Amino acid sequence: MHGFLEAEFRVDANLPLNLRHGFLQPGATYKARIRFSNGNTRVLDDRKADLRGMAIKLLDVPGEMLVPDEKMPQSQDLVLVSYPTLMSPDVAGFKKNIRAICGGFPAMLWFGINPLNWPTLVRTLRSMTKTDHLFSQRYWSVSPSRLGTPGGCGSVGGCGSVGGCR
Repeated sequence: MHGFLEAEFRVDANLPLNLRHGFLQPGATYKARIRFSNGNTRVLDDRKADLRGMAIKLLDVPGEMLVPDEKMPQSQDLVLVSYPTLMSPDVAGFKKNIRAICGGFPAMLWFGINPLNWPTLVRTLRSMTKTDHLFSQRYWSVSPSRLGTPGGCGSVGGCGSVGGCR
């Protein structure tokens, strides 16, 4: 199933200094749109095993946009899924995995024959869970994010930790 919400996104007033970059400013508030989805190419009942997604679009975000959205140019997108890691180790592997999933059983079987794809296949199968409702899910961002300047203290992983430079 899919769901759509209007929301308000609030940045904690006590946000640590090393995380204060871009839209993440202490006390900032943004109107937001949240879309819940499933991972299948078809809309499935939530009680069927599947990967779930949550996309958050913050509106009226000030500043220069790296990639402006044509319909909502001052927006910031946050994409999350209901599994703590990305299924594939890289973009090429992710693309192969998606093709296999969308290709149905024959494509998944062909994908699964190659032992190099087994870790991706295992993570994909583990990610497919049943849920009573979308709000009972936990969601993770599985793509890297960079805050601040390249190599600076705000870079997630750039200083060895999200918590700042040592």
